[in-house]
Amino acid sequence: MRYTFLSCLALAIGIGTVAAHTPPPLLPEKEVAALANELSGETAKRNLEGLARFHRQRGSQGFHAAAELIAERARAYGLSNVQILQFPTDGKTLYGTQLGREAWDADEGELWEVKDSGELQLASYAAEPVVGRGQ
Repeated sequence: MRYTFLSCLALAIGIGTVAAHTPPPLLPEKEVAALANELSGETAKRNLEGLARFHRQRGSQGFHAAAELIAERARAYGLSNVQILQFPTDGKTLYGTQLGREAWDADEGELWEVKDSGELQLASYAAEPVVGRGQ
């Protein structure tokens, strides 16, 4: 049993050592190092928090505002020729086998739990709205 454990430990250390010296598979090491110096989990989280503020039902004003935010961030990161493509959301157009749903925007809404013992409000758009029309 002891020899099995030691063998597994030696194998794991050996694999770790080999993996530590294996170059990245898709990009040259210089480019990977440059990316590692530029990438930030904190920035990614801030970008996600910005997107989460929008009601992003396809075709809604919030969806378009989220697309604009992504395009603006892409330009700020130095990308050029950034475009937002628009497609009909009319409830009639097929995309492959999927019918494109009609666009809609949320103005108000509430979620209630109803039991014999009473009612409990769980959520309210008025209390915590996502960014909607032109906000």
